[in-house]
Amino acid sequence: MFKKKPTIKSASNLKNSERKKLLGNVRAQCANQEFQFSTTIVKQATFKTPTATGTIFTDEDNKPIFFKEKHSEFLIPTILTCWQYPGLLHVVLTHKHVLDNKLKNGADLMLPGTIPPFSDNCTRGKLVGVASSETPFVVEAIGVCQLNLAGIVKVVGETGVAVKVLHTINDGLWEVFKMSVEPPSQLLVSQKHEVELEALAQADDAGGIQEDEDLPTAKTASGPLEEPNSLSEVAEQLEELSIETVDHFLTQAVYYTLALDNTLKLPIGASNFIANHVMKNLPRIHKTQVSLKRSSWARASKFLKYFENQGFLKLKGKVENLTVVSVNKDKTEIKSFQPYRTIQKSVSTSSKNNDKHDVEVVVYYQPLNTAKATLHALGNNPNAMLKAKDIKAILNKYVTEKKLVNATDERIILLDDTLFSLAYKKSASDSTRKVLRAKMFDLILSTSFTEVFFIFKDGKPLSSKPLKSKNRNVSVMTEMKIHRKIVTRISNFEIYGVDPEELSLELRKRCSGSSTVLEPSTLQSTTEVQVQGPHGNTAINILNEHGIPSKYIDFDNKLNKKKK
Repeated sequence: MFKKKPTIKSASNLKNSERKKLLGNVRAQCANQEFQFSTTIVKQATFKTPTATGTIFTDEDNKPIFFKEKHSEFLIPTILTCWQYPGLLHVVLTHKHVLDNKLKNGADLMLPGTIPPFSDNCTRGKLVGVASSETPFVVEAIGVCQLNLAGIVKVVGETGVAVKVLHTINDGLWEVFKMSVEPPSQLLVSQKHEVELEALAQADDAGGIQEDEDLPTAKTASGPLEEPNSLSEVAEQLEELSIETVDHFLTQAVYYTLALDNTLKLPIGASNFIANHVMKNLPRIHKTQVSLKRSSWARASKFLKYFENQGFLKLKGKVENLTVVSVNKDKTEIKSFQPYRTIQKSVSTSSKNNDKHDVEVVVYYQPLNTAKATLHALGNNPNAMLKAKDIKAILNKYVTEKKLVNATDERIILLDDTLFSLAYKKSASDSTRKVLRAKMFDLILSTSFTEVFFIFKDGKPLSSKPLKSKNRNVSVMTEMKIHRKIVTRISNFEIYGVDPEELSLELRKRCSGSSTVLEPSTLQSTTEVQVQGPHGNTAINILNEHGIPSKYIDFDNKLNKKKK
């Protein structure tokens, strides 16, 4: 179905009733009443391929989870969903070279390429997963049975299509959503859940979390998980966390921030407090696994209000613009808190390395056609782009050679016909031939040259052609829209090599709010990412992490501007 990249229209959030109906259909189809979406937000969008049209459903991170064809209620899970819920589909095994060389290139699975025995549920018309015999629990293709495979024991020398393949790793669907995900370990869902509860109980019973420099990693189903000894180990071993576990990690991160974070300066905005302190003081866990959206609080305001009611914080301001003004370090939980290794410690080395990758904007001046002949007469390449200092050196050399300095005042230059033609587009009186040296330079730059620039990263330009836009900086703006809705808008970042979808996802995670990518339109000339809430400082920090120094970022906070 997705041999080529599908065309996908913009997605819209499902209503709560629609989401429940979709969940009910999935449960009925897979005969599993315990199935739950891993996301609180489900989006839908229409897709079109050369052979099919239909609807695709994505999670809050814009990752596809299910799809279906038009005029059909048959829901097909994506490979990502099958990885997240092992056992969702019955599996047909094949050889690895068949998967890699045939199925992933668009072919269907033929009967001679399968490996018996088959499940009794692998009957004609049934949806199945296809996996390699080397990793039998990791689905790498999804399709529909074309034969009654149950009971077949001999496949060599037989003919026929066993599975009509609809979706594989790295197909068009994978490409259009820009996914680069490695197959997971073969840990069963039931095992994961038991390990998670047991590990969390052990962390709580320990009464504290000790720092451990050499943390073990999780093993696959071929070997048991090592018994976790700290919260950091628990975080690294678990792939999918329950709401209770997420709450536990966030609470520990708040305790760590109040007890040990020396960089915390009060007062501090809610967005800055959560993004640059709480989230960075989480245990060593991938940042996509823990977010406020996945917690019982869901929103930043409820999260902070909870800890204010518990006596840890004191807040000031309205819900949409809270500020942490003081903290209580006399609480028992803070006094007895034991440290652990945080995300911040884990990425400290890589952060230092990132400092070397800061981008640099270099401005050049490109001669206009009217000035090229004159520059050629001065002995310079008329097509070369020059820096301002190079142009100044050329002009100063010419002035000295032609002795154009005023005899009574060295600050004044007497323009001859050559310099006059560069400084003025139209004819002017003879009195204008006497100009200050600095003014001459500015006149020639504005009249005979066009300002362009290149953005360099690691010493290499990010574009093959010069950029002509005078607006070289990234724009970050916080403003209040209609219905008193506060949003933060980021634009002009793509010229610095920042992907809009990646930026939107980072903002959604760090700000715990919805984010949207707005494509260029008649109202805006560049792609814009918008996140709900006053998150200007967080946006700037994320851009800094992408190597963009603050000097190339313009921040306009319209909330603080007083009315006249």
